[in-house]
Amino acid sequence: MKKETKDTKKARRYNNKDITKLLVACGGRCTLCNKDVMSDFMTFTQMDLFEKAHIVAFSDFGPRANPSLSIAERNDIDNLMILCPICHDTIDKEIVEGSYTVEWLKKTKKAKEDLVNRALNSLNLQPSVIVKYFSVIGTAGATIDDNSAYKLAFENGLCSTEHLINLSEDADSEDIKLSRQLLDRKFEARIKRQIDNLEEKRIVLFARAPQPLLIYLGTLFNDKHQVEIFTSLRNNRWVYDEKVDNQNTFNIVEPKKIIQDNNIALKVSSTAEVADERVYNVLGDNTDIWEIKANNIGVDNISSQAELLDFYKQCVTILDRIGVVYGKEKHINLFCAMCNSLAITFGRAIFQKAHNKINIYDSIRDGEKIQDVLRLTI
Repeated sequence: MKKETKDTKKARRYNNKDITKLLVACGGRCTLCNKDVMSDFMTFTQMDLFEKAHIVAFSDFGPRANPSLSIAERNDIDNLMILCPICHDTIDKEIVEGSYTVEWLKKTKKAKEDLVNRALNSLNLQPSVIVKYFSVIGTAGATIDDNSAYKLAFENGLCSTEHLINLSEDADSEDIKLSRQLLDRKFEARIKRQIDNLEEKRIVLFARAPQPLLIYLGTLFNDKHQVEIFTSLRNNRWVYDEKVDNQNTFNIVEPKKIIQDNNIALKVSSTAEVADERVYNVLGDNTDIWEIKANNIGVDNISSQAELLDFYKQCVTILDRIGVVYGKEKHINLFCAMCNSLAITFGRAIFQKAHNKINIYDSIRDGEKIQDVLRLTI
């Protein structure tokens, strides 16, 4: 590697404000190894141990060099990162050339800054209570351990110093009626009084269960509670508020013709499109079909709180509308294909004193056939 001359070294000009921003963004630690670079780890003496590392080399002949970049671009904050001396020396070694690429270093820098930002944001947020609810689906159980729930919440700026509240059940097989009874008891004993008396606290919710139970769980958290729902994806990954380029939105589709004496069906199509035949097979042809339909239908297409909020608003709107059109005495028959977080959100949109009762149908396998059966009325 060619050495820089004194003339090229003179061109290194760093903006002090930029360096301060970088130090704050990485939490005063090495971006790679997380070592404290603001004090000596042996004597704890305050000193500046950090080095300002270039992602694209300052020199035309340095590691990851790009001679086409101007001097200003090479010294720009986007091309700098805070490292300890050891990590700085390591990434510039010729023997690891090709390992610490520009793309990898920029991605790692951003990930570290995002993590530090979420951690700092959590210090000033409302206190949170983490709640988890898991129930058997078919014959399979699923859960998330407490430490992972705390870690995920913290990484997303949802700080909790309270004991985690577990509403999950101990069961070997799916039994909707029994599960609802157990949920009622645990909710009353473990959470109802606490959250009713602590209105300023937000609820951080992890849940996976049969959809009728998730909808019912949502009804237990009324509108005065701020509920932050983690979405469970098919790859067993939990997300809270991922940034998406194309946010999913929801539209209300009313029946072309409304007949007051007809049955009322409400389809929710998100993970898949609910066919009209599925409804008619259960309720008959004398049924008015309403629908909440996602613009982007498919599995794992919900991953942000903004999408849940849009869905919530559409749920309240359509339930209000149905009550006005048909009166409050008739039941709404619900047929849905939606993810766990939408099921909980649908339940939160139900105001039991204001909205119609809802019969929740769910597809179950009966031998070789799959059919919809009434699982729960709320």
